[in-house]
Amino acid sequence: MKNSIIHRLLFISVLLALIPFLALAFFAQFTTVTMFFLLLCIPLALILVYTALFLKKRMIQPIKQVSESTKRISAGDLTQPIHSNYDDELGNFIRSFDEMRKALLEKEQEQLRFEQERRQFISNISHDMRTPISSISAYLEALQDGVADSKEEERRYYRIMKSKLDLLTNLSSQLQFSYLTDQEVPLHLQMVACYSWCHSWIEEIASECAVRNIPAVLQNHVSQDEPCSMKIDPIQMDRALQNILNNAYRYAENHFSVSSIRENASLILRIENDGCHITQEQAEHIFDRFFTGDKNNENGHLGLGLYISKTLLSAMGIGINATVGQKNIVFRIQIPLIST
Repeated sequence: MKNSIIHRLLFISVLLALIPFLALAFFAQFTTVTMFFLLLCIPLALILVYTALFLKKRMIQPIKQVSESTKRISAGDLTQPIHSNYDDELGNFIRSFDEMRKALLEKEQEQLRFEQERRQFISNISHDMRTPISSISAYLEALQDGVADSKEEERRYYRIMKSKLDLLTNLSSQLQFSYLTDQEVPLHLQMVACYSWCHSWIEEIASECAVRNIPAVLQNHVSQDEPCSMKIDPIQMDRALQNILNNAYRYAENHFSVSSIRENASLILRIENDGCHITQEQAEHIFDRFFTGDKNNENGHLGLGLYISKTLLSAMGIGINATVGQKNIVFRIQIPLIST
């Protein structure tokens, strides 16, 4: 410390101790007591004034500043910073105190965010569960009342109820992964041939698009002759990609495309669709937990699908990013390849 308070006080104490001895040394040279007291009292008074001003500026005012800040913190106000321009013991104490204030403020803000997320989470779950449960209840009542005129119509009702139950199952799966980090994801990694996996994946998407009546451009540029594999958990990989595809199916209006291509030592999966109504700034938060892109969230979506996708992919060492432009959104997934 360049300006230690202790060093300064020690210096002042030494001066105060030396004054009587200096006065006695010069006393013999003066014949009057008045001159002796002048030599003794004037320097002593100056030193005492300096000491008082020093103590007020460097000790009393900083302590008062800390006291006022403590009262604000006790009242719940953590937003007011406390500063010190001195590199001494109290200056370091004040800076440490302010670091504690900042840490408490961050914890408070984190707690507020968590509380907001919790309320939104409960509201969204309530919405997502209420819709399929109400639908199942309505179809069950219809079957009990004999509304279905034929066996075929009864089977159609059962198919609809099964689809609603599948929604609840998917919701349960999302809740299971909602607070997992990528280090906590249970994985069963295995070597998978790149071409066969891409071929099957593209075929599954083609079948889904046909059922949903979605026009799609699907391309697999991975050659069957390329001897490469990837180390993934097929089940978690399918879950991660399906969350992304479900969003694309939901929002696509006139354009939906999926492609796979090898770039150097990586497999690049590209999923693109239009109907995107978020900005590039919002896209930076698209993988955040509970992000929906809809401020009012009128549809009651949980906002967990893409968060879970990124968590699962990151757990397998797979990168993902999203870019937005002119109502289109593009997801780019980069999977490390292993030559075989």
